[in-house]
This record gives sequence, C-alpha cells and structure tokens, in this order.
Amino acid sequence: MPRVKIKANDSKDPRKQSCLLGILSNNEIYATKLIPLSDGFAVITSTDEDLDQIYQLQTCSELEEYGFFPQIPPELKAKRSIIVFNVKPHIFKNTEEDITHELQQHNSWINLIHNAFKFSNSKTMKITFGEATTALKARDHGVRLFHMSIPKHQIQQEKFYSIQTCFKCYTMEDHNTNSCPQHKEFKICSECVEATHT
Repeated sequence: MPRVKIKANDSKDPRKQSCLLGILSNNEIYATKLIPLSDGFAVITSTDEDLDQIYQLQTCSELEEYGFFPQIPPELKAKRSIIVFNVKPHIFKNTEEDITHELQQHNSWINLIHNAFKFSNSKTMKITFGEATTALKARDHGVRLFHMSIPKHQIQQEKFYSIQTCFKCYTMEDHNTNSCPQHKEFKICSECVEATHT
C-alpha cells in the first residue's frame, strides 16, 4: 500500500494526529492507517492517487501551515518520472527550460512539470511531472515537442528498486546495518575495500 512520511513535532500528541487527519480529509484524502514516528507520521493510503493528492500545492500549503512537512518517497518520485530514449537532435539541442515550457504548451493534459533533465553524451532525457497519472499518460500516449511527436515506444516510466544494503560491511540484499554479523570493530572502506580504514 502507498505510504508517505510526514515530518512533524509532537507526533505522540493525539491532537496532532487529529489535526493531520482533518487536513487530509478536508482535501479528499483518506488514510487507511496513521503510524506515529519519533519525528512525524507514516500515512498509509489505499491508492496512488491519494498519495499524489498529498503533494498538491493546496494540500502541501495547508499541511505546512500547521507544521506538517510531507517527504516525497523515492518510489513516488520514480512513478512521476519518464525516461525518453533516442530523442531527435532537433529536440535535444534545446535547453531543459525550453523543453519544459514546450511540453506544457503543446500537451494540454500536462498540469505541472517539476523538471526536464538531459543526460549528457546521450540522446536520453528524464522528465518529472507533478503527478504519477501524468507520467502514465505520457508513457501510454507519447508527447509533442517542438513540432514533433515522441511516440510511446520511446518512453518508459522510471522504475524504483529498493536494495537492502548494510552500511557497515557493504553487503547487499542479505541484511541491514542493524543486524550486521560483523564484530563491533570491523572496518572496511566503501571505495577501495581495504579493511584498515573507512
């Protein structure tokens, strides 16, 4: 289920919990579970649309007014982004700002673009939208840019992969730092793999 962390002080205070739930429901967002954390709350929603709604300008402004600060999870950032491959030089030669402006001008269904990023030494760019549904629509239908159409087969939604990593011994997909089997004095360098320093 989609979840988001919302930072706040006094997360154990029941009034703070009620205030947060009130703000969310006023904005048509209904949490399925609210988990108090040491520095805020984990809000679990039933749909990605509810999660997206938390990050709308009106909702964010109201949350911040009452001392709540939503943190965008990496999974949601990925769902809001598309990767465009084999971009024609006619399009790629433009600045990232011009690409963003052109996308909004010629694709009426795009409400908000956070940024466009061109990967150097390639013909690939990443576009991050304000909503996951916009990224899905771009992936499924393509986009128009500078009098050209980028078809859907050149577009993929970004994928997020959660990889469990131990930051003590740097083993991946086996255990996390809290349950590392190495002894307390264990040292290893994350860059050169020598066991004499970190």
